[in-house]
Amino acid sequence: MVLVDLERGVEIGVEGEAIAFIYFPLNALLSASRSSLDGFTVETRVVGCEGAANVAQTMGSGRFSSHLQAQIGGQALRISTNAFRQAAAASTSFGEAIWRGVEFQLWETEQSCLCLAAHPVEARLARWLLEAEERSARRGGELGITHEFMGIMLGAQRTTVTRVLGELSRRGLVATRRGSVRVTDAEGLGEVACECRAQSVAERGRLGLQPCHA
Repeated sequence: MVLVDLERGVEIGVEGEAIAFIYFPLNALLSASRSSLDGFTVETRVVGCEGAANVAQTMGSGRFSSHLQAQIGGQALRISTNAFRQAAAASTSFGEAIWRGVEFQLWETEQSCLCLAAHPVEARLARWLLEAEERSARRGGELGITHEFMGIMLGAQRTTVTRVLGELSRRGLVATRRGSVRVTDAEGLGEVACECRAQSVAERGRLGLQPCHA
């Protein structure tokens, strides 16, 4: 494995492209998204320090199934797909571990479909901010992310994101500045977050995906 720095917004792969590397984020957060023919884009899953990106695709077709980029910049460990496949074949325990990560990603994608349809923007944003700071090992730290990116994550307009963040800020739950958000009251934000937040924590615990530490 090689330690690499990923800048915010850097493109890692696009749909249909061959996967050359697997990334294990340390304090970065990777985002997979898909777009409609008319250009509407929504986030389908994220990968943080609990797992690795595109494992299922690497073990299958070897090609990206969606657009993948660094949503929050930071460091990651990178390994070539060939070396990754060899390691998975050589170690039963490693293979079991990576498939637990895949199982969580599949669960999260399914849960995201429910969340997008059933929960209001404010609750979804609160949940995502808590997940983002935990899974990028930045509890209490700055989350370098733009309103535009948060709109993609929520499937909402940028103006809606600005309005909701303003309300959360007025309630003392977050602090915002250009291109950055910081959770200032995690407990209070947790009360705003939708049920998906608690379910995500429980599912990661069930699968043995340990919490990240800064």
